[in-house]
Amino acid sequence: MNSAPTSVNPEAKRFRVRLLVAMMLVVAGLTGAGLYLAERNAFVLTERDLQRDFQAELATLHGVQGMRQAALSER
Repeated sequence: MNSAPTSVNPEAKRFRVRLLVAMMLVVAGLTGAGLYLAERNAFVLTERDLQRDFQAELATLHGVQGMRQAALSER
């Protein structure tokens, strides 16, 4: 058996290199877009959680102040 590589047409080599580069660019672009969207989604979720926590703390503070005012009014 002859396992020597056959000579490849230079035009075919160029095509393969261009195809490989194009595929790498597409994969890199899709990966970048996916990372951007994941980071943006994480930021939005974190901001929403912080806002919800802040509103809950504020509501608790207003409730405590209302109870304190009611207790002072009774005296």
